[in-house]
Amino acid sequence: MEATFADGHVAPVGVTWQAPDRSRLKRAGDSVTIRGQLANSAATPAIAQVRVGPAR
Repeated sequence: MEATFADGHVAPVGVTWQAPDRSRLKRAGDSVTIRGQLANSAATPAIAQVRVGPAR
């Protein structure tokens, strides 16, 4: 993912994500928030919202 740093520059940073609670992702529209640790060991966590889309 890309991270924006305090000085304003943007750079790619790896993330180790926590496993999402898949039991909460059963139907289109269901969502969970997952947190991750940036590979650069920054104290700020990465946060992502995962949402189930419609079946294709």
